[in-house]
Amino acid sequence: MPRGLWVTPFLALLLVLPATCRPQPREVAQPAATGPSQPVTDVIVTADGTVWASYGDLSFHPRGGGILRSQNGQLTHFSTKNELPGDTIQQLALSPGDEVWAASGCQVLRFRGNQWQTLSEACSDHLPGTITDFAFSPDGSVWIATGFELVRYSGGSWSRERILANSLAVDKQGGLMVAGWRGRQDTFFVQIHQEDGQRFLEQPSNPIVHLFDDGNGRVWGRTQADDLYYFDDGGWQLEVSGHHRPNDFGTLSALIAGPDHSLWMVHRLGLLVYRKGRWCLDPYLAHVYPTALTLQKQSASSIWIGTRSGRLLSYGTVCGIHPGGE
Repeated sequence: MPRGLWVTPFLALLLVLPATCRPQPREVAQPAATGPSQPVTDVIVTADGTVWASYGDLSFHPRGGGILRSQNGQLTHFSTKNELPGDTIQQLALSPGDEVWAASGCQVLRFRGNQWQTLSEACSDHLPGTITDFAFSPDGSVWIATGFELVRYSGGSWSRERILANSLAVDKQGGLMVAGWRGRQDTFFVQIHQEDGQRFLEQPSNPIVHLFDDGNGRVWGRTQADDLYYFDDGGWQLEVSGHHRPNDFGTLSALIAGPDHSLWMVHRLGLLVYRKGRWCLDPYLAHVYPTALTLQKQSASSIWIGTRSGRLLSYGTVCGIHPGGE
């Protein structure tokens, strides 16, 4: 019977536990312009079940495969040939109103009225650097991290703050959380913006360097040591220490949460699941090399995974766990 590989956090022992079934992925075809060297950079699912995937490579020679939409069994490929200002798309984001946003280098894109709109010119005064993250606050503002400045887009107007930001999230009270640094790589901070002002959060001994919004209203922080904290009651609460996770899993690059309190994470070896104090690396996904993932919360709950080779896969079960819960 197929098996998932679990690791206990305290004994660091590898345990073999039976999985309910071998995951059988549903695969969406790649756009014709996307070759094996074009990784999936992000994937999201809108409320109607439409799947969106972006393709790109921001290495020394930027290149990409645009954006792929899978809607009711039909595939649409968006590129510079139809509406996109560039084919390298490093990020997708879904607003609270189910509107799709995208980042192409320094440019902000929005899908509205069945077409893409470019809201900012390439590396303009509005956006001085490559976009690294989006966040949407309850007042309708769109916040954009560029690495050089924190940018706000609201009501068609732009404003900027001199904050070296790399990742963003919005907490349960609607406060904007910003992770960044003060100019040196060892001066990491997390700042929270609320209606009554801004304040810096007290950092753990290993500082938070990256924020994740898990999709269920909880903000998570990852430290340089890969400790995982969640934000609650105005402070950071340790969920699991990086020392209780096998070192060869590598740095975590994405995180989502299932309704059964499971955590699903992308790392260099595959898809990693944390549930009830245990880690699981599904051996059937060890060869996938995922680069992005999202949780589809509609009736047919599933995990969507984008890969380094440009594949877009959907799994209903990983490590014997269904993303919709038990």
